[in-house]
Amino acid sequence: MLTLNKKTRNIWGIVTVGMIFLSYLLVRFALFDLHGMKDWPNFLAIFSIVVVVLASILKKRKVFVGVVFGYIVGFAVAVLFNTNNSDPGGGRSNNAWIIWTVFLLISILLSFIISYHKKAKV
Repeated sequence: MLTLNKKTRNIWGIVTVGMIFLSYLLVRFALFDLHGMKDWPNFLAIFSIVVVVLASILKKRKVFVGVVFGYIVGFAVAVLFNTNNSDPGGGRSNNAWIIWTVFLLISILLSFIISYHKKAKV
């Protein structure tokens, strides 16, 4: 039988994965006209879920918040600050995927640092 702490951690993980999935559906399908990316939201959602599983194993619940925040707010920041360019072959390029990815990675990294810092203080 699971202890209360394990049950709570599992519930946090399931809720976080659900929030990432809902954010993914919103970004990938409902807001597709804003970004036009087909594969990158998939990749970032899968990466985010892997990080949530790792954070659950390491018992770092603060990372759950960092992942969800980084995924959805990173998308919003990318949409706000992206630029359209032309690549050397004449095709269209956009840097929204770079902004989104960097924001997500920084958010995850900061949440891990905060989580370890709080643990070291106690």
